[in-house]
Amino acid sequence: MRNFPWGFIALVTAILGVALGFGIAFHPWNENMDAFYRFVNTHSLAAEPSRLFAFYSLDYFLKAAGGYVTALFIHNGWMHVLTTAWPLAFFGAQVEKAVGWKGLLAVFFIGGIVGELSSSAMLLSLSGGDHNWGTIGASPAMFALIAVFLVAYAKLWREYYVRVGVALTLLVLEAIRVVATFSEPAPDWFAHGAVNHASHLGGFIVGLAFAFWLVRRPRKPAKGARPMLPFTGFSRLHS
Repeated sequence: MRNFPWGFIALVTAILGVALGFGIAFHPWNENMDAFYRFVNTHSLAAEPSRLFAFYSLDYFLKAAGGYVTALFIHNGWMHVLTTAWPLAFFGAQVEKAVGWKGLLAVFFIGGIVGELSSSAMLLSLSGGDHNWGTIGASPAMFALIAVFLVAYAKLWREYYVRVGVALTLLVLEAIRVVATFSEPAPDWFAHGAVNHASHLGGFIVGLAFAFWLVRRPRKPAKGARPMLPFTGFSRLHS
């Protein structure tokens, strides 16, 4: 049971459990979005910059900051859950195999929170600082996981070519959407998802930084492990 992906299972269970709870509480979910958003807003569960930077009091700030954690587990319907969180099912166990459960959780939360902060910065810049919208969803954390996966399995791409191909395809599609958004003469930033692109980029950068930090960190190779990164390799990963 030592190599069982506990971190991966915990994240999947948490995301699906939260979705199930909201699905039951607001059934049918797609017809009760107004009530769902009111609940999320009332309890500060979204990553909302106008609350985070209000500084009314320490308690208010901590509650708003907590929204940047809870937002990673909240989605606005089952379709959002499926389209956002499926990379966790596809790459999560492999990332945990490479970096361990602590590394997986660190990538998920740090990448996700930095991605949410990136989206908050985009929201503030687009609205002149007075926008009261927030963001929800695990997509920035997913892009952080994709970044770690691509670095970790770079030398083993022949064995994991399907997953590597899917990861690269996601990045190419994201790049196309970003280019299409910025190529518009007067783009509607909100309609074209500029806020989402900012969160994806923030998460991806954190994932890359985390992966290359691990590569360069001195560590004693585990018995039976083989180097598998372009530089020194992750000693946790076994063939």
